[in-house]
Amino acid sequence: MSDLLAPTLKALRAGLAELVGTFFLALAALATPAPDTALAVGLTLAAFVYAIGDISGCNVNPAVTLGLVVTRRLPAAVGALYVVAQLAGAGLARTLAPAVLGAPLPHYAAAGAAGEFVGVGFLVLTVLAVSTKAVPKSGSGVAIGAALLAGLLATHGVLNPAIALAMGLGLSAALWAPLVGALVFAPLAVLYLPTAGGTPAPTGDDTGAEAPAGTPAPAPSPPAPAPAPPAPRATGATRAWRAAGKTAATNGARRDEGITFTARRE
Repeated sequence: MSDLLAPTLKALRAGLAELVGTFFLALAALATPAPDTALAVGLTLAAFVYAIGDISGCNVNPAVTLGLVVTRRLPAAVGALYVVAQLAGAGLARTLAPAVLGAPLPHYAAAGAAGEFVGVGFLVLTVLAVSTKAVPKSGSGVAIGAALLAGLLATHGVLNPAIALAMGLGLSAALWAPLVGALVFAPLAVLYLPTAGGTPAPTGDDTGAEAPAGTPAPAPSPPAPAPAPPAPRATGATRAWRAAGKTAATNGARRDEGITFTARRE
């Protein structure tokens, strides 16, 4: 029974991690005044890559999740769970942000469709590079946080549909353009990241693949037997002793035969 529940519990833990990560990311976007918003959001994402990356991969963005699903780095069912968790986290941040600010939420603006489309490419391409181990794990947070910061500074967009909803921008290009960008830029990564497509590989060991929860560890292979030491080479003295022994044995056998023959004659 525990083996059957383990994958479900693991997925729920990952979904909860996505909710928490998106909550703090959205809170940073909602509560940090300009012009420091982009920096706060980039640093928050970088921190949570390290905080929850080994649990859920730290998508915290429906566009990123869509890109991972399209390139088969994430199962569609898990991706759907992530999106629900991300929307819940962003909605919770919108509810609590006025209390954090001590004032009503201000009016937010998004970039145009082109800005939101191109800006999310910074993030999606970097996330895929990290997921395929093209970026060392120790630098994953720095790389992803810097990619989001660069995209925000370059386009002045939102680049996250969940946060766009939390900002009240549900009717703007900030809701749909990042999703379209993910559909374009994620498959583009397959062209130069050979392992970006294929079997889904959750975060874990150095190969990017992790055994499903509940799978017993394989038994260790027995150590290979040590090679037998080489037979000592016979020296000149050894060969002489062996030859002398053979000669003595031959002479002894001949004497025995002579005694036997004499006894028979008698």
